[in-house]
Amino acid sequence: MENTVHFFGDSFTQGHALKKSPSIWPRLIAKGLDLKYKNYAQGGASPLFILHQLIKGLSRINEGDKVIVLETIPDRVELHSNKLNQIVSVTNGALTEALEGELDYNYFNNKSEVRSAFDFIYDHRYKKLGAFAKYNTEILNDFKKYFESKGVEFILISYLLSFDNIKYADNFETNKSLSKGKNTDAHFTLKGHWQFAKYISDTYFEGKVNLPKQPKKTDYII
Repeated sequence: MENTVHFFGDSFTQGHALKKSPSIWPRLIAKGLDLKYKNYAQGGASPLFILHQLIKGLSRINEGDKVIVLETIPDRVELHSNKLNQIVSVTNGALTEALEGELDYNYFNNKSEVRSAFDFIYDHRYKKLGAFAKYNTEILNDFKKYFESKGVEFILISYLLSFDNIKYADNFETNKSLSKGKNTDAHFTLKGHWQFAKYISDTYFEGKVNLPKQPKKTDYII
């Protein structure tokens, strides 16, 4: 049976605007390892949503498979959307936009909920980001112990690599860095995806992932 590499995370793993491209970093890794590909990642996912992804994927992950999780920023939380009648995770960007402008009813039901959500996230997540980062990583490392006991390789990647864009700006190109700030989208360009795949190859696979050539600027989708 052909083995699969399973990916979990938020928009940086899903691929955001490039998610249909064959050149996002999860697809490059799977193809470069000659493994089947399954991507469970969801844009805007909170840490709890990523844990839910892992739980839903348990029955599909078999001995000899690989699991790669790219953490998300620890201060994302979940809200109930009346419009969608479901639980949704909310990004800080959506929260800020709702405070400054129109409500997005996919997330918020009224203006007072926006303010209460902002206060909670600021006081009980943002101010304690390090503590929640450690807590979430400990949970994912417990999954690592479980998967490795089942013969599944488990790779956990810190959210700092994707979210700390100033520190790692020279490592992984984003639309924002490419445009020198004219484009505020901090997600990876195609070159950034390739650079991230190269990092994964060098860090976890001894550089043995068979990657294509680095894309040229003319290949970018911005």
